[in-house]
Amino acid sequence: MSRRPLFGWFLLLTGTIWLLAEMRAIPEGVSRWWPLAVVALAVVGLARAAADHRPRAVGAYITALVLGVFWVARERGLVDDALFLPVLVIALGLGLILRRLVPDRA
Repeated sequence: MSRRPLFGWFLLLTGTIWLLAEMRAIPEGVSRWWPLAVVALAVVGLARAAADHRPRAVGAYITALVLGVFWVARERGLVDDALFLPVLVIALGLGLILRRLVPDRA
């Protein structure tokens, strides 16, 4: 079982890019499409965590995936920023619930 802090690095990278995008410090093309990278990395992390039977990581990557999809929708003008906190709460709850479906490696 890997103990590398991959999800921590994932959060650090995501937060940094998000901050730079909000500050308009990166080109518009990058700032408009960075949420797709979040979705892709979350899917890869979710698959690895599920294959390795790491339920806590599964919950974390599900949360990241839901937030990534929200950010994609926000960048495309499909949802409003006011929905962020409710989506965050839903994503956290979903991650906590669904991580129970992955059995621990005993």
